[in-house]
Amino acid sequence: MDLDLLQRIQVDVIETCATSGIMVKKNTEKGHPEYLHAPISLFPLVYPADLLQQALEMQPDMGLMIGSII
Repeated sequence: MDLDLLQRIQVDVIETCATSGIMVKKNTEKGHPEYLHAPISLFPLVYPADLLQQALEMQPDMGLMIGSII
């Protein structure tokens, strides 16, 4: 992939995060907030099928646990 194209895509994605509110607050001095885009990936990552299956199996229990806290 052309490096210039990749850089343009990166800038577009970061700007999309800013306009969509996908930002996180950076720890700074009180009264001087600074925001960064949330961690993102430009392209899909390989995810092992066995770990995906494990996550899917754990999801209902995790949902119950989190729901009981809230």
